[in-house]
Amino acid sequence: MFCKHYILYFFTALLFMSCQGNNKVVEFSETEYTDSVLLAPNNPKESPVCQSSIKLILLQAVEGSQITENVEKINRYIIDEMLPNTRGAKAEDAAKIFVKEQIKEFANSVKNLYYEDLDYFYENNSQSDEEFEENKRFLIDQYCYESKINTEAHIGYADSVVCYKMVAYIYSGGAHPITVTTATSFSLKNGQPIRPVDLFRPETTSALIDRLTQRLMEMQNAESIEELQEMGFLTIADMFISTDMLLESRKIVFHYDPYELAPYVFGDIDIEFSYDELSDLMNS
Repeated sequence: MFCKHYILYFFTALLFMSCQGNNKVVEFSETEYTDSVLLAPNNPKESPVCQSSIKLILLQAVEGSQITENVEKINRYIIDEMLPNTRGAKAEDAAKIFVKEQIKEFANSVKNLYYEDLDYFYENNSQSDEEFEENKRFLIDQYCYESKINTEAHIGYADSVVCYKMVAYIYSGGAHPITVTTATSFSLKNGQPIRPVDLFRPETTSALIDRLTQRLMEMQNAESIEELQEMGFLTIADMFISTDMLLESRKIVFHYDPYELAPYVFGDIDIEFSYDELSDLMNS
């Protein structure tokens, strides 16, 4: 075989959450798709594998509801703006297109580099060396690239917001994978993403940054910014208002990826507030 791949595809309806009292107006549907390709198809036992997978959640308006157009806008935004290489794709094709394009990009970007490194390895290592097989396996594993996307969605504030989270896991060599989270709140009233600029008055930017900083200090039991910095926080960048914002039913969550506020070892950071805690900064 010139390439080895496997595909898992299924479509199933997930449990909905109400948007208007007990009336069902929106459902969430899930599609999963996985594929892989060998970089050295003529030697499958020793070939690096490039793999991509996705669990994609999209919305469905219940028949007879008044939000069909807005749900379509949200799905369009997810496909066109949040997923690479899927702009314009039909909802039922988006997962497959994403995976196929991701696999193609992986293979095209690393295949030549892999063969160059493999040639160099054989030129500089003898099969009689005690660690030959172990070193060759290490080289192969370094080119086993992987892309994985998971999505989550649920109803948030006042049953009129969809909280949508997309987590992209990418390993393309190096010491550790890269994880990037996109957290977006969508309004079911107009189908548009809700950004901090839509929620908070422009003149309150400094105050909101101060409160984010203060809350981070509370989370880390720090009494000053200097103490935070000694721990490793806010040394890469100053505090900022993340656009990755979820309007949950009872709280606002500002999400920060690794490296945005602190080194990779600290992982994701979520800073949370009740609505009452920030109500004085919000648009009326």
